[in-house]
Amino acid sequence: MKIVFVAIAVENLAIEFISSFLKKYGHQVEVVFDPSLFATEAIASKRLAKIFDITKEIAWQVNQMKPDLVGFSVFTLNYQRSIELAKEIKNVNKSIPIIFGGVHPISVPEVVIGQDCVDMVCAGEGEYALRELLDSFTQSVKRTDIQNIWFKNNGTVIKNSIRPLIEDLDTLPFPDKKLFYEIYPGFIRNDYYTASSRGCPFACTYCANNVFQKVYRGLGKPVRRRSPRNMIDELFLAKQNYPLRQ
Repeated sequence: MKIVFVAIAVENLAIEFISSFLKKYGHQVEVVFDPSLFATEAIASKRLAKIFDITKEIAWQVNQMKPDLVGFSVFTLNYQRSIELAKEIKNVNKSIPIIFGGVHPISVPEVVIGQDCVDMVCAGEGEYALRELLDSFTQSVKRTDIQNIWFKNNGTVIKNSIRPLIEDLDTLPFPDKKLFYEIYPGFIRNDYYTASSRGCPFACTYCANNVFQKVYRGLGKPVRRRSPRNMIDELFLAKQNYPLRQ
């Protein structure tokens, strides 16, 4: 099965980790990139953003790739832009299923699933949930019982339970950096962006971890770390493949 992610403005580490995981199990992963010129918190100009807007082109490109599923990894900062793009994709082809995951959908899944352009929400970690979802597309009967995923079904919302957190991060493949490097080598020109752990021991009220502590309570350790050997192996491979300085 093929999933096409729509990435907005920056390299997305979550997409890279999920991509390598899904590819390991035989699925195809591609990315369509929206540069969001003059429409980010760093450089914002409504007039210029309108001139450089490529919403229709992105929707056309996604449809041309014939995906079985379209995914958005969503932060609060890019939520409205994600909705705009999802709506345009639906305008081009209503039959393409769209799933939202990431920090914002995990925090307020009931709000996100309420959008007409969103068919599913991943309300927890994405690797095993998306693998199971894509595997299910080959079956004659549509599954709506996959943990971590909320589904729309005949006017109702099916809110499936959250699966336990991934405990051993060393079992996950390294992030698929090639996915973004092929779009724009500048993403990995000098700096290499990765993660050595997941979760946080704290629950600061201004941070998404405050929500995550509640969502994942009783489902595993809030902080999980990759081993030093696993991290060094990734960095050694990165140094071989990319022109890195730090």
